[in-house]
This record gives sequence, C-alpha cells and structure tokens, in this order.
Amino acid sequence: LLILFRFGIGQPDLALCRRLMPPLMAKYPKGAVILYLRARLLLVSGEIDSAIYCFNNSIESQQEYKQFHHIAYWELLFAHCYVGEWARAANYAKRLLSESRWSRCVYTYLLCILFAADTTCDESKRIETVAVLARKIDGLRQKIAGKSIPLEKYCTRKASRFIAKQTLMFAHYEFMYFWNGFDIVAANSQILQGIFEDLQNIWHARQSRADADDRALYFFLRAVCLRNLRQPTAAENSLHEVLKLESELVDFTYLPPNAIYELALLRIAEGYREEAEVLLARARSYKGFSLENKLLFRIHAAMENLGSRTPMV
Repeated sequence: LLILFRFGIGQPDLALCRRLMPPLMAKYPKGAVILYLRARLLLVSGEIDSAIYCFNNSIESQQEYKQFHHIAYWELLFAHCYVGEWARAANYAKRLLSESRWSRCVYTYLLCILFAADTTCDESKRIETVAVLARKIDGLRQKIAGKSIPLEKYCTRKASRFIAKQTLMFAHYEFMYFWNGFDIVAANSQILQGIFEDLQNIWHARQSRADADDRALYFFLRAVCLRNLRQPTAAENSLHEVLKLESELVDFTYLPPNAIYELALLRIAEGYREEAEVLLARARSYKGFSLENKLLFRIHAAMENLGSRTPMV
C-alpha cells in the first residue's frame, strides 16, 4: 500500500490487503496506524471520499505523535488534489509548512503550485501570491552531508522557471505523476477522466503561450491519462510527440526518459517483453536529469515484474 506506490509501479496485492483489513479493524478500531492503512487501501482502490474520512479519523484517534498527523496531512493533500479540490489541498500544504520540519522548500513549492491551480480565487491575487512563494523556494533548500535533496532541487528549478517565464502550466499534475498519483486514481475512471478533461481545457486555453517544455509536458501527462484510461494507441502517439520535442527542451529534460519508460509500460501491458526491456534500458541510459533516482526505482520495479535483472551499470 505504501512502498510499491512510492518507489515501484503501483501493483500491490489488494486482494490480500482487503482480506487482512477487517480483522485488524475489529481488533484495533481506533488505532491510528490501522485507520491510516485502511485509508490508504481505500485511496488506492479509488474511493477517495471514504479515504479522506478515514485519514481524518486516524488524525483524531491520537494527539501524542504529531509527526504521524503530518503523514496523514500529506495523504490528504494528494487526496484532495485527485478530486480537484485545490484550495483544500493548499490548506494541508500550509499546515505542513507551519508544523513539519521535513522540507519547507517542498511544502512551499506545493503551496505555490496549488495556489496556481486554484482558479476560483481572484486571478491578480493568485498570480501575486504564486510569485511571492516562488521567490522563497530557493532560499529554503537544505543540504544533507553537503548534498542537496533531489526533490528540493526539482522544486527550485520549477520555481526558477516560473520567475523567468511566468508559467507553471500543469505543475500540479506533474507533481502528482512523480508521486504515483495517476496509478492511484487509475482505479476510478471517473476521476481520471475528469483530470484528462481538465488537462485538455487548460491546454486549449493556454497553448498559444506554451513553449516546447510546456508542450512536451502536456503530451506526457495526456499520455499517462490515456494509458490508464486503456487507450494505448493514443497514449503512444502522445509519447512520441514528447520525444519529437526532445532537442528543443530547455528545462524539462527529464521528460524524454520518463516518456520512454511509459512506452515500456505500454509494451508490458501488450505482452511485448523484449521490446519493453529494450525501452527500459534506453530510459536507464539517460543521466543527470531531475528526479533521476525516482525513475530508476520505477525501472528496477518494472524489470523485476518482467523477471529480469537490472544491470548494475
């Protein structure tokens, strides 16, 4: 329920989880951890509203370990994103920013992109708030043993792009992708269809101002939606559009290797094992791009599912 979605390709044994959950709930009906796991099970099953209810129950069940609340806030942030409740998601980003010490850089970036996504508030106020938040992000980066945190580097680069070019197009959906959000909402085709339609609407409204990076991101996210909506041919066509733009990309150089990985997933679903392995090796050959380790985890998990070993070099 946790590790496979965080680092793999989101294929846990849900049938086993569903068998184990009732006796655990009967024994620990108010246990914070059990309520959290039940919420996760509901979430990955596409029952977002029920998951939100259970995450809140987990929070209310204990007050001693505030750090456990922060884990639930993180989950609630994404749960509200899945159903397009950007203002509610932003409220959890605010709570994490004020209470958690994990990464003020990431929390500020999340607050920034969630404000940018929320079209219900006044546009001029929204743009001003996003600009103020974006300028703070670089100064909030941490170093561990003298090295920057990859996720914080990614957030800083995205914020720098906004400062330079005034665009955060699809940034909220992109972050969802890197946190395996699309694998979660794939269980609920209605929610996934809603995300796909929102992508289309945003694109039609803003494509005249889009540069190559924005275009590539649109085609990439479109492909991810289409793959999960079981439209493999259309998904593949969109992924090839990403690869056609590779030489023009300035900021989003991480999209081509991720697009090749997505092509490999299509081949796996179609039963073309050898083609999938070639594509995974090709994706793995890219170096030095944002969130590289996250993709390497996914490639390794895909190779394991194929019964193959990921080369050490």
